[in-house]
Amino acid sequence: LLFLNYIEIVFDFGVLYSTGNYLNKEFSHWFDAIYFSVISSATIGYGDFYPITSIGKLLVCTQSIIALVFVVLFINFFNNKVESSGYFSNQN
Repeated sequence: LLFLNYIEIVFDFGVLYSTGNYLNKEFSHWFDAIYFSVISSATIGYGDFYPITSIGKLLVCTQSIIALVFVVLFINFFNNKVESSGYFSNQN
């Protein structure tokens, strides 16, 4: 469920990026907005697209923070699964 919510956030921000003129160049294909959203949420930032307006910079910052929150939630979820399985218990 967390992964589906993460994908939903990526697509939502992709739609937001495609609706305005926030970046250095226009998207030539609908997938470019999704590509930029994935690259921004993964904090890779290749540099082929980048925000030039204040709203665009705010959107990218917001998406990066939300993506980091999802990373923390993923780690917490799997950590709880490993602990509940008893992999690291001291009892033999």
